[in-house]
Amino acid sequence: MSRKHVWIAILCNTIWGLSSIYWHKLAHIDALLVLYSRIIFAALLAYGMVLATRKRAELKATITDWKIMKYMIPAAFIISFNWGMYIWAMGHGRMIEASLGYFMAPLMVFAISVRFFGEKAGKLQLAAMFIALAGVVVSIAMYRTVPVIGLVLGFSFTMYGTIKKKVKVYPAVSIFIESIILTPFALVLMGLTMRPQIAALAPLDFPLLMGTGVLTAVPLVLYASAVNNIPYITLGFTQYISPAITVFVGLLYGEMFTPEKKVLLAFILVSLALYSYAGIRTARPLKEEV
Repeated sequence: MSRKHVWIAILCNTIWGLSSIYWHKLAHIDALLVLYSRIIFAALLAYGMVLATRKRAELKATITDWKIMKYMIPAAFIISFNWGMYIWAMGHGRMIEASLGYFMAPLMVFAISVRFFGEKAGKLQLAAMFIALAGVVVSIAMYRTVPVIGLVLGFSFTMYGTIKKKVKVYPAVSIFIESIILTPFALVLMGLTMRPQIAALAPLDFPLLMGTGVLTAVPLVLYASAVNNIPYITLGFTQYISPAITVFVGLLYGEMFTPEKKVLLAFILVSLALYSYAGIRTARPLKEEV
């Protein structure tokens, strides 16, 4: 396991958490227009990364390899669905509900890591996961309703990560392929259904929409780099960073910090502290990778 890639995962999730501020700034724009723009500009930026890193040969080899593409195609549609749901939630005062889903995602990752990837968890790590699970169960019980948006977001992103774990493709190549698969659909749907919305855009909206490509491609490239270089369980725990930041951003925008959210955060913080302690206690020297 590379210490560098652990920090990459932390950086990736920090960007995702802070990006909720950006998506909130786009709340006045139709969520589908934001989604289509996100796909198109992410494809352009990812292709620029492919050219800059001289990975065109790998791109060609990957596109023509059905053993890889049979995973890349569903991954593209799963993550686009996740993007659309998240954008809608950020623009409709559902930041904290969305964050509940991403608090559940690491639990799903943990189960998949042990069941399908044969990863092992120590006693302290298991205890940390059960504490986190208890927090989620208690918060849902206090919430008195099932957070559907959160569950959908958490499950879809976990499925995306699981697929990414099964294929080893250079990060920029991977993100370009996923986004270019979606680009024809985005262009057609934008042309057919979004003309009034495009006409209503203010001049400053255009650079904001272009920026969605950066906020999409960059963290996904970081995620793709981390997912195949650290245990999936460890990656799952770094995913608590993003929803924790989103909760605090939601508070800044006036969303209620209800008792169930306080309980959940308390459980998660205890869980993270225990997991971190377990990692420090049992850590072996980690090989730094260039």
